[in-house]
Amino acid sequence: MVTQPSTSPWRSVAAALGVQTTGYRPTRPSAEITLGLVSGVDFVLWSYAFASLLFVGGLSQYLPLGVTGILASSAVIATVVALTSRYPVRVAGVEE
Repeated sequence: MVTQPSTSPWRSVAAALGVQTTGYRPTRPSAEITLGLVSGVDFVLWSYAFASLLFVGGLSQYLPLGVTGILASSAVIATVVALTSRYPVRVAGVEE
């Protein structure tokens, strides 16, 4: 007798939305958390540096708004790529 693997309702919803349900699975949460924190700090510092290059002179008063805009757009891009990528591990963000 052949048994079918149980499918959760989440998998069917995720598949319908194009969300990645297979691929890389971390073995050590501490390594994943550390890499996530390092990547996050790097992303925040890069966003501030990029915004400070764009908002100079008379636009310097809008620097906080520029940093916020870059961080928000990066979060949207990273979320869409993470949820819809066909590849197990992908990192995406705003670049020069």
